[in-house]
Amino acid sequence: MRLLREPLDDATALIFFGIAVAIAQALELTLEQRRELFYTAFPEFYVWDEAAEHGYTVDETNDLLHGRGLPLLTSDK
Repeated sequence: MRLLREPLDDATALIFFGIAVAIAQALELTLEQRRELFYTAFPEFYVWDEAAEHGYTVDETNDLLHGRGLPLLTSDK
């Protein structure tokens, strides 16, 4: 589940990413703790990591993202 329901525009996503980085640094989180924080805040990161580990294509990755209700890597905008 995403913290926010709607996909973020790039500027807003960058702000939220910066906040997550600041929280991780302030709390001196370990690598595993940072990963958990980012996967909670941005669950698409988990899918991206999973896809990269398995060598999935963009289309295969988008299928995983779509199946979980997450923003796709690409769109038809």
